[in-house]
Amino acid sequence: MTLTHYGFIVLAKGYQPKIQRSVMENEHFKTQVIGVSSVEDAVTVANDLIKEGVQVIELCGGFGEDNANKVINSLDSQTPIGFVGFSVSETQKLSKLLKLTFKLND
Repeated sequence: MTLTHYGFIVLAKGYQPKIQRSVMENEHFKTQVIGVSSVEDAVTVANDLIKEGVQVIELCGGFGEDNANKVINSLDSQTPIGFVGFSVSETQKLSKLLKLTFKLND
């Protein structure tokens, strides 16, 4: 079987799955990117993507391992679901960025 349909779910405050979504598609491959603001929304969106025939789903790093596992464990599916992770050195950069971002937004 050839991979032809991929889904990516992004978690961010205020995202609404019916509004924050994008599809990139050609005759060989389709990618759907959908924004959600909660784990519950992610479960619903992932379930919908699976019903539409998505073959692989990836969750953004913002879910973290615990919330990614909540999504995965909430679905009874053979569709592989992964999540973005960072190497140790890149995690250090990300932590620095997030500390700065939250400081600026306070």
